[in-house]
Amino acid sequence: MEVAEKFSVITVLPTSANEIEEHIRMYGFSCRLASIRSANVPVLGLEDESVAEEHIYAAAKLAVEQDGAQAIVLGCTGMMAMRSSLERRLGVPVIEPYSAAIQIAAGLVRMGLRQSRLSYVKGGQKVYN
Repeated sequence: MEVAEKFSVITVLPTSANEIEEHIRMYGFSCRLASIRSANVPVLGLEDESVAEEHIYAAAKLAVEQDGAQAIVLGCTGMMAMRSSLERRLGVPVIEPYSAAIQIAAGLVRMGLRQSRLSYVKGGQKVYN
């Protein structure tokens, strides 16, 4: 399931943008990246949620309105508590990666899926038929 064709990442400070962009490129999602925008809030500044959320909202709003983002990815787990509010205010999906990863992993466990024995080594030797 696709959530959106284009997404933007909202990060705390501009210094983390290069690393985020490198990961997006490495995983093959550059063609879907609308932008990486900074909220200009240091991680410790996220403790004041009302002030931090306004900065994050402003950056995300620009990403939607100016960059064509159809979804927002939060670039710091310290933004986790703001996800629902931001999504409501922006009118687009807002993804908090830590929670999303946990839910995906939990779904795989519930389905009983395991790694393929043809792809992954067990006991040091690859198994072939």
